[in-house]
Amino acid sequence: MIDVVIVAKNEQRHLGAVLSALSAQKHLQEPINVIVVDNGSTDNTAAIATANGATLLHCSGSLGKARNVGIASGTRDLVAFLDAHSVPSPNWATSMSNAFKNHDDLGAVMGSIENISERPGTRMFAKNSIFSSPERLWRSTISGLDSPLPWIPTGNCMYRRSALDAAGGFDESLFRCEDTDLSWKVVLKGYQLLYLPDASVKHYDNAGATSYLRKYYHYGAGAAELAQLYGMKPRTERNETLRGTKMLLDACYRLGRRTATARRIVSKRKSSVDEKFRRPFSWSAQTNLAISSKVVYWLPNENSCICVELDRDVRLVLEDTSALIFKLIAERNGRDLVIEHVCHEYEICTDEATGDVDDFVQHLLNEFILVASHEATAESVQSTDSLKEHGRV
Repeated sequence: MIDVVIVAKNEQRHLGAVLSALSAQKHLQEPINVIVVDNGSTDNTAAIATANGATLLHCSGSLGKARNVGIASGTRDLVAFLDAHSVPSPNWATSMSNAFKNHDDLGAVMGSIENISERPGTRMFAKNSIFSSPERLWRSTISGLDSPLPWIPTGNCMYRRSALDAAGGFDESLFRCEDTDLSWKVVLKGYQLLYLPDASVKHYDNAGATSYLRKYYHYGAGAAELAQLYGMKPRTERNETLRGTKMLLDACYRLGRRTATARRIVSKRKSSVDEKFRRPFSWSAQTNLAISSKVVYWLPNENSCICVELDRDVRLVLEDTSALIFKLIAERNGRDLVIEHVCHEYEICTDEATGDVDDFVQHLLNEFILVASHEATAESVQSTDSLKEHGRV
């Protein structure tokens, strides 16, 4: 059921604990298939992997290349990724794998990461990094609140293999931010991402000050490269309130971004949501609706939803009532059921709920988030493309 891919280079310090924790996972119907990809170790990493029963592979090159080698060697429906110094909790595997049941649009899940700095001299860097707390990591990654699209770090995550296949795996040419790129490709295919705080790992951080500064330089360079690949404008505003370590990390990030921006990237990502996620449905007796194939959306939390219209790079943040209505539409509920749900949720009359729902749907149509056609039944419309032939309403 689950392949776990761990790329390791000179990780004898914690790899044994990681593999022991995987073998002790609770409530699994079948054993985990653990794959360790040795990325050029000169210590006892390979011996530790073999002694703990893991499949040992060797691959030099980028992290993306090494992870792709691990993916290709497995056959399970779910593929998880862990750092070789991230020790999972006892229920980590079951918590993640259970999330995929009955959710065909779920492409990947991310667990929480508790960062444990092993060097007292660099704890201030760790305290001010995106890994300083599970909450900050959530906001910086999967929430999509501080990035153009949500993404998942490979230190603690699990993907549906079919989503990995659809996205083409990791881009082996990327030296950094290959996990961000993979997540974005999966999201742009139409899959959803999910955060599971209970699927936790303890991340033992042995990085020194130079490593932290280099890491933030690479983050900035990677952000610039992805901005060019996806046709996005990197954020250029300077935070004047930063002081001390925060200011130093930000300076490295900005330097990396400027350096990478100077390089021209010729190839561009071309993405469109898979049709299976954008099937039209019967909204009313006269109208079929579908979420546009040029729109991706995600749910940062239960009270909000973010939609991005890809052609115009328009970002629409929905909250409270509007988020609820959109989620009901995304679940392919008809107009009458949506109105009934709004009446019950907010204890308002049918006329008021009807006006709110109809006005909001019209707003989504105007913003090209939804497309509509006037047909007798949803079955008469075979695809989102056929909706577009009738025009947006």
